Amino acid sequence: MASSPVSGSSIPFLCADSQFYSAVGCAFQNCTVINGLKTQRILSGICGLPVRDKGTSATASAVAGALVAIVSVGIREYSQLSRFDYSIGLDDYALIFTMAMSVPMSILVVITVQSGLGKDIYTLTPDQINEFFKLFYISEHFYAFTVLFAKTNFLFFYLRPFSDERFRKLTWGVIWACITSALSFFAATMFQCWPISYTWTRWDGEHHGRCHDINLQTWAHASVNIALDVIVVSMPISQILRLNWRWRQKIGAGMMFAVALLITLVSVLRLSTINDFMKTSNPTLDIVPISNWSFVELNGFIFCSCMPAFRDYFRRMFRRRR
Repeated sequence: MASSPVSGSSIPFLCADSQFYSAVGCAFQNCTVINGLKTQRILSGICGLPVRDKGTSATASAVAGALVAIVSVGIREYSQLSRFDYSIGLDDYALIFTMAMSVPMSILVVITVQSGLGKDIYTLTPDQINEFFKLFYISEHFYAFTVLFAKTNFLFFYLRPFSDERFRKLTWGVIWACITSALSFFAATMFQCWPISYTWTRWDGEHHGRCHDINLQTWAHASVNIALDVIVVSMPISQILRLNWRWRQKIGAGMMFAVALLITLVSVLRLSTINDFMKTSNPTLDIVPISNWSFVELNGFIFCSCMPAFRDYFRRMFRRRR
């Protein structure tokens, strides 16, 4: 800075000058991505811009999600298996697999925070950015299968109380639609770029490869996911109304599906954050809302599917205390 024609006293005025930032932006166009990020890091230090770090928020939502999943599934399986007339079904296996996918996702997020998740991208080293995108790529695959098992858990559960043949055929049809959708998007995600390593190296503009329209794929996946959510949640309503359940049982079922509908609305909110993320030049920071909403969505479905078992569990606990 000693050789710079800009005096120290003029720096605050430059930092507040929008034309200065426009000129810097034009200069970035003639730089490599890495040099542009270095320049941005230097300018942020000179201008005293606040250091932003949403890693704590991402970690908190990931850890909370894992705890909700583990505790909910634990209570459900304990409550169910303690009944002499209960047999383990496909819905139990699907629920356990949902948890088995969700917990590693939480661990991945905690690890990714160490690689810069929640921080401005210009504060990170190239190696950290590569690692961030690599871990994000891995987490996408976990998300696809967690969503699949969360839906099939509900659908397999429907096969227990409902004996209507047409409804059961419809349920199996939706199960296969969920499986087909998940496998399709899993394959599309795995080969979104070629070579595969280009998925986490293309950001610097110095590597060569090709990718299909990832934004379109993301929108398609989220839209199909929401459509299937609506179908899965609304399917059993007509069947529940026909059952000769007591009013308390119907209210309990209604509350369960009301929560499921609320989680479906969370999926819509997640889609809106995806729309913002597609336009960002600061992915390591702006991905945090998507991460947080994803954990609310996935672990919310786990919690919802365990709600019927909670009543039995706490009722037994109160009886023992008496």
